[in-house]
Amino acid sequence: MPAFGVNERMTDCFAAYVAVFAAPFRRQCQGKFPLKSHYLDLTPKTRIVINKLGPDLNPATMKEALSGLFLLVKFSGVNHGYEALPGTYCVMSMTVPAEVEDNPHTVVLYPRRGLAAIDLGEVFAYRNLLYLFFWRDIKTRYKQSYLGGVWIVLSPLVSTAIYSVLLGYLARFPSDGLPYPIYVLVGITAWQFFSRSLTGVSTSLADQQVLINKIYFPRVIAPLSSILSAAFDFAIMLALIFVAMLALRIFPTFQTLLAFVFIAQMALLALGIGLVLTGLDAVMRDVRVVLNLVLQVWYFASPIIYPVQIVPQKLLAFYYLNPLAPLMQGFRWAMLGGTVQPPPLWSIGLSALVTVIFLIVGMLFFQKVERTIVDHL
Repeated sequence: MPAFGVNERMTDCFAAYVAVFAAPFRRQCQGKFPLKSHYLDLTPKTRIVINKLGPDLNPATMKEALSGLFLLVKFSGVNHGYEALPGTYCVMSMTVPAEVEDNPHTVVLYPRRGLAAIDLGEVFAYRNLLYLFFWRDIKTRYKQSYLGGVWIVLSPLVSTAIYSVLLGYLARFPSDGLPYPIYVLVGITAWQFFSRSLTGVSTSLADQQVLINKIYFPRVIAPLSSILSAAFDFAIMLALIFVAMLALRIFPTFQTLLAFVFIAQMALLALGIGLVLTGLDAVMRDVRVVLNLVLQVWYFASPIIYPVQIVPQKLLAFYYLNPLAPLMQGFRWAMLGGTVQPPPLWSIGLSALVTVIFLIVGMLFFQKVERTIVDHL
């Protein structure tokens, strides 16, 4: 069994222990020990100081609740002890022997704060778990389905056919001189990637609650696997778009490579917003319902099924305040070229700024809630 180095990330291990193995202790506390209020002063080879337990808690009860954790560290070769200090302080001493700490199978969790909460090196170390999450999502989505992966292309194709008849043929929507079906298919493909990414990231922690309650892994792997799952569907649709473009004699150019820049920014925007929503979703399940309503409005507020040219000129500046509008327009311009106008540079810069802000806020918020999220799942 791997030994845990003593540091601030032990809070995650402690939270998981209390949630899984100390249910009687939690019932006795009756909410007097919210995990978000405890403080663990942890450094390697020192002691854990558990503060703010509440005046009504019996230190003996705390010792009993931690006995299972003592057992865990005992089998890991970690020396431990327990003492109750006056007031509301309890101390659990843990010393990691050198032979255990230097063992290549020892897992040491170091303290991280701020933007460093998302450690790409740690994510890379858990890349196999990321792959398993991604592949499990793909398989379970189409399990016991007769058509299987055909649904990936069938849904956008049906939507394209409906819009082509209603808006392209009957309503005569302009399409920048291009066939309306390929024009709207490009927009729908980009939108489905963004909406599936945002929805998946927003519910990722709740979807992984069984594993989160039992073992430690970098929590950010859950939202990242949702992005990869949406990217898998997008890659299949992108191949179909290229086939349709060649059939219509629309050939890719160097400009086409810019489409991947716009898609990458969509993924980062969805990740930033989703990191905030996934923490809220674990506490309030209304978040996913509200998100569905917001996505419906966002769909028609972005140039997906219509060109930007139909927006009145006096409202165009306000229209591009939508951070998704220049990304959608830029993706269509990069893919189809021709008479499709690129978005203004200022709108692309503003969208990039909004994306960066959401990423920073999302990572900070995610870092704050990930240690206590197990208490709400």
